Amino acid sequence: MPDLTYQPATYYTVMVRCNTAGDGTEKHPPCVNYQREWQVDEVYSNAGQPVIQCGPCQNLVEILAATKMDPQPEVS
Repeated sequence: MPDLTYQPATYYTVMVRCNTAGDGTEKHPPCVNYQREWQVDEVYSNAGQPVIQCGPCQNLVEILAATKMDPQPEVS
């Protein structure tokens, strides 16, 4: 994972990848998103520690890149 620094209380657009390969058995197959990269919009930095899960396998994804949103979304 690249060494990314996030500002607290800030929104980012991020590129992620699921690395859940499974173990090759029917009980633990690879995730349908395995090695797929996709963009996630409006990711909140959570005090500098964003966490994103893959929907199908529920495991954490690898964050490949992050771009601070400008302008930041308005929150009320």
